[in-house]
Amino acid sequence: MTTLLFTPRFIGPTRLSHRIVMAPLTRMRSSKGNLPNDLMRTYYSQRATEGGLLISEASPVSLTGYGFERAAGIYDESQIPGWKHITDAVHAKGGRMVLQLWHVGRQSARILQPFAPMETPGRSRGRYPTTRHARLIGMKFPGSSRITNRLPNAH
Repeated sequence: MTTLLFTPRFIGPTRLSHRIVMAPLTRMRSSKGNLPNDLMRTYYSQRATEGGLLISEASPVSLTGYGFERAAGIYDESQIPGWKHITDAVHAKGGRMVLQLWHVGRQSARILQPFAPMETPGRSRGRYPTTRHARLIGMKFPGSSRITNRLPNAH
């Protein structure tokens, strides 16, 4: 029965060589600007195995989606090269990787919000950000498919 752990498995179109998957862990190691960096690349590449699957730490999809500081985001064009650098390192070892998308919603601390004096939209009492603020803080995601379509896939 223990040999089943080391048998191949398909998850959708992705073939894994074994059934050991690294669960997501909160690392909080991004660079200024919530950018993925070389420290994160080292962390993930050290854990990559041939045909194995890694699930990344929570990656905020919006500037207003943070639950804690220093989480590498995926809502800005400047964050894509860092994640690509990480996934390239994992793929070089034959591993697979998926990004855990994250938005904490109303639970986000006010101090983490880009306009801290303003309440978060979920907690507001009739006060909503201006259109300019909505565009800046990510309440609308018109460009999200443009970013996510450029990310490397798991297979």
